[in-house]
Amino acid sequence: KKTRFIELLKEKRQALITHAVTKGLNPNVKMKDSGIEWIGEVPEHWNIMAFKRLVSICNGQDYKDVGLKDGAYPVIGSGGEFARASSFLYNGESVLLGRKGTIDKPMYINGPFWVVDTMFYTVISGRAFPKFVYYNALTIPFVMYSTNTALPSMTGEDLSSHIIATPDYDEQKIIADFLDRQTARIDLVIEKTQRSIDLLRERRSALI
Repeated sequence: KKTRFIELLKEKRQALITHAVTKGLNPNVKMKDSGIEWIGEVPEHWNIMAFKRLVSICNGQDYKDVGLKDGAYPVIGSGGEFARASSFLYNGESVLLGRKGTIDKPMYINGPFWVVDTMFYTVISGRAFPKFVYYNALTIPFVMYSTNTALPSMTGEDLSSHIIATPDYDEQKIIADFLDRQTARIDLVIEKTQRSIDLLRERRSALI
Protein backbone atom coordinates (compact mmCIF):
# COMPACT_ATOMS: atom_id res chain seq x y z
CA LYS A 1 0.00 0.00 0.00
CA LYS A 2 2.84 2.40 0.79
CA THR A 3 4.58 1.59 -2.49
CA ARG A 4 1.35 2.30 -4.37
CA PHE A 5 1.01 5.55 -2.39
CA ILE A 6 4.47 6.62 -3.64
CA GLU A 7 3.44 5.85 -7.23
CA LEU A 8 0.34 8.02 -6.82
CA LEU A 9 2.41 10.85 -5.34
CA LYS A 10 4.79 10.72 -8.31
CA GLU A 11 1.83 10.83 -10.69
CA LYS A 12 0.41 13.80 -8.80
CA ARG A 13 3.80 15.54 -8.93
CA GLN A 14 4.06 15.11 -12.69
CA ALA A 15 0.46 16.23 -13.26
CA LEU A 16 1.09 19.33 -11.15
CA ILE A 17 4.17 20.24 -13.20
CA THR A 18 2.49 19.59 -16.54
CA HIS A 19 -0.52 21.71 -15.63
CA ALA A 20 1.58 24.61 -14.33
CA VAL A 21 3.89 24.83 -17.37
CA THR A 22 1.08 24.53 -19.92
CA LYS A 23 -1.91 26.21 -18.24
CA GLY A 24 -0.29 28.57 -15.74
CA LEU A 25 -1.53 29.26 -12.21
CA ASN A 26 -4.53 31.51 -12.89
CA PRO A 27 -7.65 29.32 -13.36
CA ASN A 28 -9.61 32.30 -14.72
CA VAL A 29 -7.24 33.31 -17.51
CA LYS A 30 -8.57 33.29 -21.08
CA MET A 31 -7.28 30.30 -23.06
CA LYS A 32 -6.42 29.61 -26.70
CA ASP A 33 -5.70 26.44 -28.70
CA SER A 34 -1.96 25.84 -28.92
CA GLY A 35 -2.29 23.69 -32.03
CA ILE A 36 -0.09 21.08 -30.35
CA GLU A 37 -1.79 17.82 -29.36
CA TRP A 38 0.14 17.16 -26.14
CA ILE A 39 -0.16 20.76 -24.96
CA GLY A 40 -3.81 21.50 -25.71
CA GLU A 41 -5.11 24.90 -24.62
CA VAL A 42 -2.75 27.48 -23.14
CA PRO A 43 -3.26 30.97 -21.70
CA GLU A 44 -4.03 33.44 -24.48
CA HIS A 45 -1.07 35.69 -23.70
CA TRP A 46 1.51 32.86 -23.78
CA ASN A 47 3.80 32.29 -26.77
CA ILE A 48 4.16 29.05 -28.71
CA MET A 49 7.77 28.49 -29.76
CA ALA A 50 10.52 25.96 -30.36
CA PHE A 51 12.61 24.92 -27.34
CA LYS A 52 15.68 26.37 -29.06
CA ARG A 53 14.25 29.87 -28.55
CA LEU A 54 14.92 29.41 -24.83
CA VAL A 55 18.04 27.22 -24.82
CA SER A 56 20.97 26.10 -26.91
CA ILE A 57 21.47 22.31 -26.86
CA CYS A 58 25.17 21.43 -26.43
CA ASN A 59 26.95 18.06 -26.52
CA GLY A 60 28.72 16.61 -23.51
CA GLN A 61 32.26 15.30 -23.87
CA ASP A 62 34.34 12.31 -22.81
CA TYR A 63 35.86 13.03 -19.41
CA LYS A 64 38.83 10.64 -19.47
CA ASP A 65 41.35 13.45 -19.96
CA VAL A 66 40.00 15.48 -17.04
CA GLY A 67 38.96 12.69 -14.66
CA LEU A 68 40.50 13.11 -11.21
CA LYS A 69 39.51 11.27 -8.03
CA ASP A 70 39.67 14.40 -5.89
CA GLY A 71 38.74 16.82 -8.69
CA ALA A 72 36.94 20.03 -7.85
CA TYR A 73 34.12 19.54 -10.33
CA PRO A 74 31.36 16.92 -10.68
CA VAL A 75 31.14 14.67 -13.72
CA ILE A 76 27.46 14.16 -14.53
CA GLY A 77 25.92 11.20 -16.34
CA SER A 78 22.31 10.09 -16.78
CA GLY A 79 22.25 8.82 -13.19
CA GLY A 80 23.72 11.97 -11.69
CA GLU A 81 27.26 12.62 -10.43
CA PHE A 82 29.51 9.56 -10.72
CA ALA A 83 33.06 10.98 -10.86
CA ARG A 84 35.12 14.13 -10.34
CA ALA A 85 37.06 16.24 -12.83
CA SER A 86 39.96 18.66 -12.81
CA SER A 87 38.17 20.98 -15.22
CA PHE A 88 34.63 21.99 -16.07
CA LEU A 89 32.73 22.07 -19.35
CA TYR A 90 30.23 24.75 -18.35
CA ASN A 91 29.62 27.02 -15.37
CA GLY A 92 26.15 28.27 -14.51
CA GLU A 93 22.53 27.20 -14.41
CA SER A 94 21.74 24.48 -16.91
CA VAL A 95 19.26 21.71 -17.66
CA LEU A 96 20.89 18.39 -18.52
CA LEU A 97 19.17 16.01 -20.93
CA GLY A 98 19.98 12.41 -21.84
CA ARG A 99 21.34 11.71 -25.33
CA LYS A 100 21.69 7.93 -25.00
CA GLY A 101 20.41 5.42 -22.46
CA THR A 102 18.33 7.20 -19.82
CA ILE A 103 16.75 9.95 -21.89
CA ASP A 104 13.69 10.86 -19.83
CA LYS A 105 15.27 12.21 -16.64
CA PRO A 106 16.18 15.90 -17.11
CA MET A 107 18.35 17.37 -14.36
CA TYR A 108 18.83 20.93 -13.10
CA ILE A 109 22.31 22.05 -12.07
CA ASN A 110 23.83 25.34 -10.97
CA GLY A 111 27.59 25.78 -10.90
CA PRO A 112 30.65 24.45 -12.74
CA PHE A 113 30.31 20.88 -14.04
CA TRP A 114 31.45 18.39 -16.67
CA VAL A 115 28.83 16.37 -18.53
CA VAL A 116 29.67 13.13 -20.38
CA ASP A 117 29.14 12.48 -24.08
CA THR A 118 25.91 10.54 -23.53
CA MET A 119 24.31 13.75 -22.25
CA PHE A 120 23.35 17.19 -23.53
CA TYR A 121 23.68 20.36 -21.48
CA THR A 122 21.86 23.60 -22.19
CA VAL A 123 22.92 27.22 -22.36
CA ILE A 124 19.82 29.09 -21.22
CA SER A 125 18.93 32.41 -22.85
CA GLY A 126 18.30 35.61 -20.89
CA ARG A 127 14.59 35.46 -21.75
CA ALA A 128 14.14 32.18 -19.87
CA PHE A 129 14.06 31.50 -16.13
CA PRO A 130 16.27 28.38 -15.70
CA LYS A 131 14.02 26.50 -13.26
CA PHE A 132 11.02 27.05 -15.58
CA VAL A 133 13.06 25.52 -18.40
CA TYR A 134 13.78 22.53 -16.13
CA TYR A 135 10.14 21.99 -15.23
CA ASN A 136 9.17 22.38 -18.89
CA ALA A 137 11.76 19.75 -19.85
CA LEU A 138 10.07 17.30 -17.47
CA THR A 139 7.01 17.37 -19.76
CA ILE A 140 8.82 16.55 -23.04
CA PRO A 141 7.22 13.44 -24.67
CA PHE A 142 10.52 11.56 -24.87
CA VAL A 143 8.88 8.36 -26.11
CA MET A 144 7.71 10.18 -29.21
CA TYR A 145 11.19 11.45 -30.03
CA SER A 146 13.24 8.39 -29.03
CA THR A 147 14.98 6.63 -31.91
CA ASN A 148 14.01 3.05 -32.74
CA THR A 149 17.28 1.51 -31.61
CA ALA A 150 18.28 -0.99 -28.94
CA LEU A 151 19.57 1.89 -26.82
CA PRO A 152 17.06 4.76 -26.46
CA SER A 153 18.54 7.90 -28.00
CA MET A 154 17.63 11.55 -28.51
CA THR A 155 18.96 13.99 -31.07
CA GLY A 156 19.81 17.58 -30.37
CA GLU A 157 17.75 18.57 -33.42
CA ASP A 158 14.59 16.94 -32.05
CA LEU A 159 15.06 18.59 -28.65
CA SER A 160 15.75 21.98 -30.23
CA SER A 161 12.64 21.71 -32.42
CA HIS A 162 10.35 20.58 -29.58
CA ILE A 163 7.42 23.00 -29.28
CA ILE A 164 6.60 24.55 -25.92
CA ALA A 165 4.26 27.21 -24.53
CA THR A 166 5.79 29.91 -22.39
CA PRO A 167 4.83 33.17 -20.66
CA ASP A 168 7.13 36.13 -20.08
CA TYR A 169 10.11 35.91 -17.74
CA ASP A 170 8.35 37.20 -14.62
CA GLU A 171 5.51 34.69 -14.93
CA GLN A 172 8.01 31.90 -15.61
CA LYS A 173 9.68 32.74 -12.29
CA ILE A 174 6.36 32.77 -10.41
CA ILE A 175 5.46 29.35 -11.83
CA ALA A 176 8.90 27.92 -11.09
CA ASP A 177 8.86 29.22 -7.50
CA PHE A 178 5.39 27.70 -7.00
CA LEU A 179 6.57 24.34 -8.34
CA ASP A 180 9.70 24.44 -6.17
CA ARG A 181 7.51 24.72 -3.08
CA GLN A 182 4.88 22.19 -4.12
CA THR A 183 7.25 19.52 -5.41
CA ALA A 184 9.43 19.87 -2.30
CA ARG A 185 6.39 19.03 -0.15
CA ILE A 186 5.55 15.99 -2.27
CA ASP A 187 9.19 14.85 -2.32
CA LEU A 188 9.32 15.05 1.47
CA VAL A 189 6.26 12.80 1.80
CA ILE A 190 7.77 10.37 -0.71
CA GLU A 191 11.04 10.32 1.25
CA LYS A 192 9.27 9.66 4.56
CA THR A 193 7.09 6.94 3.02
CA GLN A 194 10.09 5.25 1.43
CA ARG A 195 11.88 5.30 4.79
CA SER A 196 8.82 3.69 6.36
CA ILE A 197 8.92 0.96 3.71
CA ASP A 198 12.62 0.34 4.40
CA LEU A 199 11.96 0.05 8.15
CA LEU A 200 9.08 -2.38 7.58
CA ARG A 201 11.31 -4.55 5.39
CA GLU A 202 14.03 -4.52 8.04
CA ARG A 203 11.47 -5.50 10.67
CA ARG A 204 10.13 -8.27 8.45
CA SER A 205 13.63 -9.60 7.81
CA ALA A 206 14.52 -9.47 11.54
CA LEU A 207 11.30 -11.30 12.41
CA ILE A 208 12.09 -14.08 9.93
